[in-house]
Amino acid sequence: MIDDFIGGLFVHPTRHRQGIGRLLVAAASQQVGPLGVEVYAANAEALRFYETLHFMQTATRASDDQGRPHALVRLEQPRPG
Repeated sequence: MIDDFIGGLFVHPTRHRQGIGRLLVAAASQQVGPLGVEVYAANAEALRFYETLHFMQTATRASDDQGRPHALVRLEQPRPG
């Protein structure tokens, strides 16, 4: 976590679809409030995961932090109210 931003969330592939990621996101959200995250646009599994947790796509960019041509999608949890 970097403030309210998920800097990285990795669950071992043998533990996927067991609710671990969902629990980690819920715990972080309870501590700091609505969260944001960026995932590679090509990572359909990650996009689906965050969208099932009600994250909404808010922005895209064509390159990563190192300037490489890896498109990123910004997703954020809705703010209450």
